[in-house]
Amino acid sequence: STWSACSRSCGLGQMSRTRAQREEMSGVACPRREETAACELVTCRRSCHFDLPPEIEHADVSSLLECDGTEAGSSCKFRCQDGFEPDMPLICVNGIFLLGPRCLPQSC
Repeated sequence: STWSACSRSCGLGQMSRTRAQREEMSGVACPRREETAACELVTCRRSCHFDLPPEIEHADVSSLLECDGTEAGSSCKFRCQDGFEPDMPLICVNGIFLLGPRCLPQSC
C-alpha cells in the first residue's frame, strides 16, 4: 500500500504502510507486514523560553517575564522603568531572543 501521512506536521514523525507479500513460486499471499519509517516535513518553529529574563538595563522585569513563550517569528513588547522607553521589542527567532533591545531615556 502507499505510505500514510506523516504523524506530525513539523519535526520528526513516523509514517507507515502495510505490505502484502507473495511467495515467488506459489503465488500464495503471505501475512501482511507493517512497515514504518521516519519522516520530517518541515522543522518546527520553536517558541522562546528562558529560565531568567534577558538583562536589559532599566527594563521592567515583570514585563520581560510576560515575554516567556513568545512564538518563533514574532516579537514581544516589554516596558521600561519610568523615564525610559524601549527602542525595539524582543524578537524570537527559532527559540532564541535576538540581542539588541534597550531602554533609552524618554525624549521630550
